[in-house]
Amino acid sequence: MSDVLDAPSRPAGLNYVGGSWVPSASGKTYTKSNPMRPAETVGEFSASTEADADAAVAAAAGAFAAWA
Repeated sequence: MSDVLDAPSRPAGLNYVGGSWVPSASGKTYTKSNPMRPAETVGEFSASTEADADAAVAAAAGAFAAWA
């Protein structure tokens, strides 16, 4: 048995909504740094908006019946 898990890679600056990786409504991203090593970049993340949250909630509500 292995302690290593294979996780799907996360595309930089995208949100996972309705089964697809999509950019934020704003089209903007931001970079986070490691607080212990500020020169080390942790990743690039989507600058999500209220519209992105609404889209994610709508996708989850639409999928609920199938997986409930």
